Amino acid sequence: MDEHTRQQADAAPSPDTLPDALISEIKKPWIIWLILVWIFVCLGLVFQQLVAGYAELAQLQDQTAKQLNAGVAILIICLMIGVGKLNKIICLVTGGVFALLTAVLILNISLNARDFGFLQMMAAFLCVIVPTAMCAHWLLKPESRVLYRQYAAHKHNLAMKKAVAARFRP
Repeated sequence: MDEHTRQQADAAPSPDTLPDALISEIKKPWIIWLILVWIFVCLGLVFQQLVAGYAELAQLQDQTAKQLNAGVAILIICLMIGVGKLNKIICLVTGGVFALLTAVLILNISLNARDFGFLQMMAAFLCVIVPTAMCAHWLLKPESRVLYRQYAAHKHNLAMKKAVAARFRP
C-alpha cells in the first residue's frame, strides 16, 4: 500500500464527527403504523365517495367508473408505501392532503350544523377530524422533516455498506 492511500485511511473521520443518522440505527416511530391505517381507512373512504359522486354526476360508464376506482386505489397504495418508507415528498404531500381534508370536514360540519344533532357533530369531530388533524400535524411538523432526512441517510448508509460488502466479498 502506498503512502497516499495510507494517509487517506488514517484521515477517515472519527465516529464522533459523523452525523447521528450514519452511526446509529433509525427506527420508525410507532405512529407511522397508525398513520398508515388512517390513510387506508379515511382517504380510502373519502376518495371512494368522491369518485362515486363524480361518476354519477358525469354519468360515466361502468367500465370507466371501475377504472377510476382502480386509479384511486393505486394512489392510496402509493401514498401508504411512501409514508411507510418515510419518503419526504410523499409524507409532505400526504400531510397536505390530510390538512386540506381537515379544513373541508370542519367547513362541511359547520355549514351543515342544523342537519346534524350535537352528538353526531361531536362524534364526527372526535372520530374523524381530530385523527386527521393529528396525522397532518405529525407528517408536517419540523421534527418529522428531520426524521425523514435522517432515515434517508441511514438507509443510504446501509445500502452503501451492503454494496461495499458485496464488492469486496472473497
